[in-house]
Amino acid sequence: MNKRIIAAAVLSAAIVPVTLACTNLLVGKKASVNGSTMISYNADSHQLYGDLQFTPAADHQVGEMRQVIDWDSQRPLGQIPQPAHTYRVVGNQNEWQVTIGESTWGGDLSLMDTTAIVDYGSLMYIALERSRTAREAIDVMTQLVEEYGYASEGETFSIGDPNEIWVMDLIGKGTPGAPICEGKATGQKGAVWVARLIPEDCISGHANQARIHTFPQVGRKLKKVTSVINYPGSNLKTKKYLRYEVGDSCYFSADLISFARQCGKYAVDGEDQNFDFAMAFGEQDYSSYRGCDGRVWAWYNRCAKGMDRYFPFVDMQGKPSAHGYVNDKGEQVEILPLYIKPDKKISHLDVQAAMADHFEGTPWDMTQDVGAGPFKVPYRWRPMHWKVEADGPKDAPTYLHERAIGTQQTGFTFVAEMRGWLPREVGSKTWFGVDDAATALYVPIYNNVSAVPECLRPGNGDLLTFSWTSLFWMTSWVSQQRYTRWSDMSIDVEAVRDSLFARWDKQEAEVDAHAKALIEAGNEAEATKYLTGYCATEANAATACYKDLAVYLLVKYLDGNIKKEKDGKFQRTQWGVPVSPMQPRYSDDFYRAIVRQRGDELLVK
Repeated sequence: MNKRIIAAAVLSAAIVPVTLACTNLLVGKKASVNGSTMISYNADSHQLYGDLQFTPAADHQVGEMRQVIDWDSQRPLGQIPQPAHTYRVVGNQNEWQVTIGESTWGGDLSLMDTTAIVDYGSLMYIALERSRTAREAIDVMTQLVEEYGYASEGETFSIGDPNEIWVMDLIGKGTPGAPICEGKATGQKGAVWVARLIPEDCISGHANQARIHTFPQVGRKLKKVTSVINYPGSNLKTKKYLRYEVGDSCYFSADLISFARQCGKYAVDGEDQNFDFAMAFGEQDYSSYRGCDGRVWAWYNRCAKGMDRYFPFVDMQGKPSAHGYVNDKGEQVEILPLYIKPDKKISHLDVQAAMADHFEGTPWDMTQDVGAGPFKVPYRWRPMHWKVEADGPKDAPTYLHERAIGTQQTGFTFVAEMRGWLPREVGSKTWFGVDDAATALYVPIYNNVSAVPECLRPGNGDLLTFSWTSLFWMTSWVSQQRYTRWSDMSIDVEAVRDSLFARWDKQEAEVDAHAKALIEAGNEAEATKYLTGYCATEANAATACYKDLAVYLLVKYLDGNIKKEKDGKFQRTQWGVPVSPMQPRYSDDFYRAIVRQRGDELLVK
């Protein structure tokens, strides 16, 4: 989601700052345990309700139009022609197993086109409706912004299918005819971008910071690409677009480097092969490195040894220069790479755990300072930046709270698996959760469903309307209690989560085999009915389970006590009275902090 939200008075292009948001973790098919490609996504926003969007496949008449709605503000942007057919989309994955995620990094706000029709959210979902492969999705997305302009800020997209994972950085070129980049250039319709293929045996990630620095250019060829704003058989006009191609693993817009020079973002005499997209267009401030690249570093650090070598970069000990990133001594600082090879194969459970990372075991471990309180809570409420005295001197030092992958304001979270060895009707599967990824239940959702489960249905509650049958609200009820006594309640919560995750993993082979057999026998309708029923049963049961857990936590930890249990039941005396509860002491560190602050007043004399 966006780092900034376009206000209701968006016609004046007013921008309202909000928190850094969204994390994507990516896994190539030879880096995964089961041979699937994976894209995960935490959609983080303090204004986002967690539900599961569903768009059925459809045929369209010549001249039929699609409404384009800004994903953040829900403001209508305009309409574009529909193709002859659009594909089914469940969440962020379509029936061809194409999956797309994103994270916003902003950049120069003068490069937003206030007259454009397509925003970053619409770009994803229109591409999912019209693409059968990741490469097709890249074509659709880049040609849509060429045709209709780009109404959002700088963005990084994850784009994958069962065979490939791509990362694409993209930013607009401003409002046509308007001054941009502090008056250095004039806006043009469209966007500049670069897309790179992630090697099959590697992992990658992005989190609100442009991720592609220098990129291969040797042997680049300028190509005319036939329009695939839709696929063959479309009723839309065919056009051709220019882009550079470097083999089959790197594409970039034809005017990328020349536009950067026009805007003063790359030296006029700089050599093309030294062009660094992230340095030219990305954010260059401490928070963007530590709070954004830092999350990718945390993911890498979980998966491979030796990641300390990139710590100086994410701690912004190096500054951008004409010779890369250098520290105060003029020494090179090694850039956090776009991808690394993990030490071992990665499972979807590994990715789910990483989506809840709070820098545990690193110098930034959020459970290890006084802000975690006596129960080691790895969360900090906003604002992220603060001074010791709210009304203190303007030149007083500014501090920050860590921005981890796992965060309280997640609306929805998923780990999408694209499994090419299965029929696409079965292979496309998303482990989908809502609210904070550390507490979320990643329920199994196959793409080949005719409806989403009631607990995830749009309209079943919202951020201002509580619903007892909403998985978001039941998860949030558990999360809010867990935040008050993290170290203790996590034992109870993890026990329930682990048991459900184990059950769904055990069921997977049987469900896959049954659905596959139906497909191969030509009973596609029965397969859809079967998978729709399975997903609904498990998701709604998980919702009920969390409702029970929330009640259990309320009873067990009431008033700071811990009720005693035996054989899975709270204990009573022989006369039916609750036995005396446990009253465990705070941690030693917490008592020391109290003594340092008020020891003289609290000393027993």
